[in-house]
Amino acid sequence: MKFTYSPYILPLILAAVVSGWVVIYAWRRRNIPEATALSLMAFAITEWLLGYALEIAGIDLPTKLFWGKSQYIGITLVPLVWFIFSHYYANQNKQIALRYLLLLMRKQPILSCLNRSAPRNFEILPSDLYPANY
Repeated sequence: MKFTYSPYILPLILAAVVSGWVVIYAWRRRNIPEATALSLMAFAITEWLLGYALEIAGIDLPTKLFWGKSQYIGITLVPLVWFIFSHYYANQNKQIALRYLLLLMRKQPILSCLNRSAPRNFEILPSDLYPANY
């Protein structure tokens, strides 16, 4: 994997550091349900940001494709964990039933992650795809 500097990754890395700090801060207060959900959401956002920064910094096509696919773990988890966090925050005395969580997690996040991480045996992208040299 080869990487190069790009000024576009600086805001992403700064946001990932702030989000990583939120993970640590909220995890220390995990006895509160909102804090656990916030910590998981910040972790998914951190993973998404770091994956995107490394995709931008990548030079060759395999590096860009790997980090582009790795982002989808965070991309698909953020809406789910955001919903859980907002539910806990708005309804502070109510827990989410496990069957509702399984219903939310059943299709979209799992299928999106599997679709993006599966090896491509068929040609979706053109075979002559290469990064542009500037």
